[in-house]
Amino acid sequence: MKKESLWNATVILILASLVAITLTPLALMFRTSLKPAGTLTRNFGELKLTAETGTGSVVRLRLGQDLRKFSTLSFLIRGTLYRGTFEVIFYDMQGNWCAADSSPYLKGGIGNQWRRFTLPLQNLPIASINPGFPEKIAEVLIVRAQDPENPITLKEIKLTAKKFSLANYADVLISASFGRYLFNSALIAIIITLGNLVFCTLAGYAFARKDFPFKNLLFMLILASVIIPAQVLIIPIFLVMENIGWLNSYLALIIPSLVQPFGIFLMKQYISSLPTSYEDQARVDGATERQILFKIIFPLSRPALAIV
Repeated sequence: MKKESLWNATVILILASLVAITLTPLALMFRTSLKPAGTLTRNFGELKLTAETGTGSVVRLRLGQDLRKFSTLSFLIRGTLYRGTFEVIFYDMQGNWCAADSSPYLKGGIGNQWRRFTLPLQNLPIASINPGFPEKIAEVLIVRAQDPENPITLKEIKLTAKKFSLANYADVLISASFGRYLFNSALIAIIITLGNLVFCTLAGYAFARKDFPFKNLLFMLILASVIIPAQVLIIPIFLVMENIGWLNSYLALIIPSLVQPFGIFLMKQYISSLPTSYEDQARVDGATERQILFKIIFPLSRPALAIV
């Protein structure tokens, strides 16, 4: 009993390990897709900026960043007038802009001492940036003192990225014809799958149950074609599709894949292992070959069809 329990535990552990190995890449890909920027191994936490003009009543910075992917803008600021205020303005390439006043976020205003200013970007009306596009890319950041006679100086300017964001999914769904891509993939996959189920079973049944000239030779050719790498067939198939005039069409993607040699081999071997008594009895009862195929062979071949 202990040996059996140990064996069951070992099998469960192996299966769990295989599941974990299979799902880990998917989980890592999903985690990476939620990151605003960076890669799996490189975290993108902050973006440090350098002002084009160090002092003056207006400080201009080149940005070129998607504001959806950042949570806060912060910097140290110093001026000459006590309780001075300023505004932060983001511009896109078309001149559209959104702005925020410093008063709610920097109590007491600026003075001759360095003060930390932090602006939550979710409070900005970033919808006015790049209207009509999902990306809210601000090309220029301007910090302008309300009083033109109050020179300001900035340092330690940085944008803090969000920990997680769905902006990447929005970009895929909106910026490209994702619906069309999904429809094309689903349509081609469904037709090819159904075609392989039907045609591989028909061919496998013929090789397993029927006698016809050059049967063995044809089956050996099918087996030989299995060892041909798919990459070798790419250029010949392309040339054939070009000569037929099927380029840039569904037919060029569907027809070459409607029947797979391995599927014919698999169905032939499986149908050969089925007892012929069912078919003989059906023929005695007056069943036609089509009825035998679709009412006996197909139902009995469901395990092999699941693999095909």
